[in-house]
Amino acid sequence: MSVGFPLPQASFTATLVPRARPGGGLVLTSRGETDQPGHYLTLIDPGTQQLTTPAVHGFAEQLDVHVDGELRAEHAFSVFGLPFLVLHYRIRRADAAPPRTPAADRRLRPAAGGDQEAGLTSPAARCLVSRCTVRARCP
Repeated sequence: MSVGFPLPQASFTATLVPRARPGGGLVLTSRGETDQPGHYLTLIDPGTQQLTTPAVHGFAEQLDVHVDGELRAEHAFSVFGLPFLVLHYRIRRADAAPPRTPAADRRLRPAAGGDQEAGLTSPAARCLVSRCTVRARCP
């Protein structure tokens, strides 16, 4: 699986290998036995317009996906073997009752100047916040 992230005059691509988790679920990892998994930075040289795609060695990630009534995942990142970030995802079905959280209970209020609070600008955004929880933890 490859995921691309656009950058000015470039893109960053993560190519992850899928593996079944024992007991159900899925692991996506940038480490594998072939040379395809990993991270790549594709650059366009502004002078020559040549395209270059070097591998970004030392950067690694692993996404552990669990399915047990809800979808949960731990998304871990490391540089040269040193962990620096773990994201925790929790996604529930839209028809399931969401847990009570400060984000889910927060209502839109006009801010100074009449703008709505940043991050919760539409009913769809409020709905998403109430059903998806993402927590970051630095190891």
